[in-house]
Amino acid sequence: TQTATAVGFTNVDALTGTKGSPSQGSDQGVFPDFVEQKAWSFANGNRLKFTGLDNAKTYKIYVLFNSQTYEPGVSSFTVNGNTSAQITQGGNVGDAVTYTDWETDPALASVSNLSPVSGELTITLNVISGSGAVVGIVLKQL
Repeated sequence: TQTATAVGFTNVDALTGTKGSPSQGSDQGVFPDFVEQKAWSFANGNRLKFTGLDNAKTYKIYVLFNSQTYEPGVSSFTVNGNTSAQITQGGNVGDAVTYTDWETDPALASVSNLSPVSGELTITLNVISGSGAVVGIVLKQL
């Protein structure tokens, strides 16, 4: 038996909008063009949160860091103490056409095998150098 839950997403620290990535055109990137053309700028430690998740399941989160306004920069993110690889932003559009599986695109930072606490996964954004900007986020149930 499967039970549906209402998954929510919260911009905890009120990240602000900015100009995003140069899109691939024709919706060929990891995210559709309308997503890649916008971004949220963030400071080190800013948070985003998924709610309403099933504590009995595990998840993987993917983040595309990039911006035409805030580059160059290096960013990562942490969820439940697990930190993603560091991604250099600037020209990071992701290329779903080049990679047979979009999940292998090196433009994406990811953290896997995440277990919610009280139905929540909180993403803490990390600025390693420069400025940070998030273009898109994917939550995948494993």
